[in-house]
Amino acid sequence: MNAHKETFKTRFNKALSVKNIKPTELAEKTGLSKSTISHYMSGYTKPKSDKLFILAKALNVSEQWLMGLDAPMERFDPEVLKVQKESRNQYAEKWNIQFYEKKMLDSFSKLNDDNKKKGISYAENLLQNQILEEELSVRAAHQRTDQKPTEEDQKHDDDIMNNDSEWE
Repeated sequence: MNAHKETFKTRFNKALSVKNIKPTELAEKTGLSKSTISHYMSGYTKPKSDKLFILAKALNVSEQWLMGLDAPMERFDPEVLKVQKESRNQYAEKWNIQFYEKKMLDSFSKLNDDNKKKGISYAENLLQNQILEEELSVRAAHQRTDQKPTEEDQKHDDDIMNNDSEWE
């Protein structure tokens, strides 16, 4: 459970110092009076939750830390989580590829020489089949049905199929 490490007064003054904000600037930024800020600095009063939120946001610190609890000073920002999630998604595919490559190499290293040759042959066959499937699917997608295409017609069709600007 979070225990109080310091008083609000101590944390508030520390935040002003660390963030290099003058009390008058904070008063302008928050809309709170200069005397209210002064009372918080002296420890004469402590803010209620609505004012605490305003102060923490203006100082860019967490409310829990400002209250004196054992919590990080940094303010929680949901946008940071969004960016982190996008970054994780961006690298997840790369990580999966690296994971499978490592797993494949680890398994391959345990094979005897005959099985290594069979594994290479099998992988090459899979690759050739994949290339053939891709070529056939592209050709099937634009194969002429009205007449047998000439080499020139086929080249023209291939150029159109492979030109990204045609598909924008």
